[in-house]
Amino acid sequence: MGCSSGESSFLFAHDPLAKARTSTRHMAPLRHWGATEMVEAKVPIKAAQERLGHSRPDVLLKFYAHVLDASADEAAATLSQGLGAKSAALEGAYRAAS
Repeated sequence: MGCSSGESSFLFAHDPLAKARTSTRHMAPLRHWGATEMVEAKVPIKAAQERLGHSRPDVLLKFYAHVLDASADEAAATLSQGLGAKSAALEGAYRAAS
């Protein structure tokens, strides 16, 4: 099904985008960038998985878990702030009741 080198040269000469469309090797960095951007932007994993064409969400997570490490720190900080605020409110309520 492939083209001979003469045929592919002819194709690329008459269609400048043909080489880009036929070369997945050059698309890998762009695809990786897009996936990383989606994960960092907190796009739901299921939506990102479908956009990238992965068969299951765990395929996406397998390759981009390192991006989620920063999100884990952010989640911990958010919980810490929330617990701190609730703790202060409970302490205030306890003192008011005493």
